[in-house]
Amino acid sequence: MGEILRIASSIIYKTGTSIRGAGRDKTVFKFVGTGFAFKDDSTGTTTNNVHLSGFTVDCSTTTDGGIRLGASKSGYSPHDFWLDEIRVINLTKTGSVGLSIYNISHAQISNCQFLQANYAGCKLVADQLNTGVITFINTQFGGDSSPRPKYAFRQENYTPQNLGSLDMMGCYYQGDSVGIYFYANGGNGFARA
Repeated sequence: MGEILRIASSIIYKTGTSIRGAGRDKTVFKFVGTGFAFKDDSTGTTTNNVHLSGFTVDCSTTTDGGIRLGASKSGYSPHDFWLDEIRVINLTKTGSVGLSIYNISHAQISNCQFLQANYAGCKLVADQLNTGVITFINTQFGGDSSPRPKYAFRQENYTPQNLGSLDMMGCYYQGDSVGIYFYANGGNGFARA
């Protein structure tokens, strides 16, 4: 591994943020705080046009998740996210997730690895605000080493469901009990894997 940057509190991104490391084997953020290592502003404004690339997020036993895109609050509709060459590891806290997606539209996640998490490699929540297109390309959910998540990829049971579309191309899934889980509760849209 290359340079290790120790962070004790969440890195907050806002509209137009671009965080680019030298590569996931060269730039490592060692997160020792609580909550998510990377998350949106959450001050009531919509966060758009965010690009994260080229680094590893190495978490601790107190961390809820590696990266959170969007937030679960009314009237919040963030869009246009790009994640490329990101790796999230060592999430051992009960309920932890590598990537948490709430109510976003138009996102592309490519060449990423969400490997070690207690609950899910990726958790997706889509309610009435989510109308967008989310595309995963060459991304790995779950992994061969401990901890392996219960779910490699999970859509949460949020009512009403409204997932516009979800594409997974060239992705790899491995969870302890379930690979991909979609909750059907009168929602609409489609998923293609």
